[in-house]
Amino acid sequence: MSSNAPEEKPQLAPPEPAAAPAPGPTGPETPTGPEDDVRMSLVDHLNDLRKRLKYSAIALLVGVGLAYNFAEKILWWLMAPVLQALAELQRLHPHAASHPPQLAVHESMEYFVTILRVSFYAGLFIAAPVILYELWAFIAPGLYRKEKALAAPFVVGGSLAFLTGGLFARIVAMPYIMQYLIVDWHSKHLFQVFSIDKELDLVLSLVLSFGLVFEVPVVLALLAQIGLITSQFLRKYRRHAIIVNLVVAVFLAPSMDPVTQGLMAAPLVLCYEIGILATKVVERRKGAKTKAAAA
Repeated sequence: MSSNAPEEKPQLAPPEPAAAPAPGPTGPETPTGPEDDVRMSLVDHLNDLRKRLKYSAIALLVGVGLAYNFAEKILWWLMAPVLQALAELQRLHPHAASHPPQLAVHESMEYFVTILRVSFYAGLFIAAPVILYELWAFIAPGLYRKEKALAAPFVVGGSLAFLTGGLFARIVAMPYIMQYLIVDWHSKHLFQVFSIDKELDLVLSLVLSFGLVFEVPVVLALLAQIGLITSQFLRKYRRHAIIVNLVVAVFLAPSMDPVTQGLMAAPLVLCYEIGILATKVVERRKGAKTKAAAA
């Protein structure tokens, strides 16, 4: 006798949960950004920028305050090549004895403003290490750990290179430039009175321009360390670089005379060659570290 009871359907086993992904070396997910990467919002970046600018401004104010106490001595040390050229002009041209060439101020505030300008630029030189460090600290969060280790060489090397360029301008270049501009281009038909403000413009432009020129090896070495350029690349485009250096010298030189531009172009070419040597040193060190890590 058949039963009218419904047949029971076999029950299916519930699906097994999917296996959790294996954790990476540093946790559930392997980071793809720089080590110790800290994600910052736009507001965080702006706050960090404000902090870096504040520290740089404080360093600059301290540097200006220190330099102000010695501003007059610094001024006449900078202007010594101008005074020497004026004395040489009077010696070579006796007709100038009745109206000797001299430095002059044309306004009551001119000398005071000149002292303030000297204090500012000298303070900028003093504060340069701190400003360079704050610049590096601002971009450091986006760099790898090995790139962050370049902070000290960048700050020290950049500061020394800038200072060396300024000293080169004052000790080597300026005597020749002032001799050419003041003595060689003298005219007996002109009564020559030189504004201290205008001459200081020329002197400071020379100091800052040569300071930037001497930064070239530091910048090339830094780019080589990061991996953006190689010494082979620099050697390959050496001829192009010489032409570029000549063009850059035209824009950097505060005067259009051939002596100033020649004295600006020669260090540029020399610094480019020093930069090639610096990139070779960087490549050798990187190669040595790679071999040591693979051993």
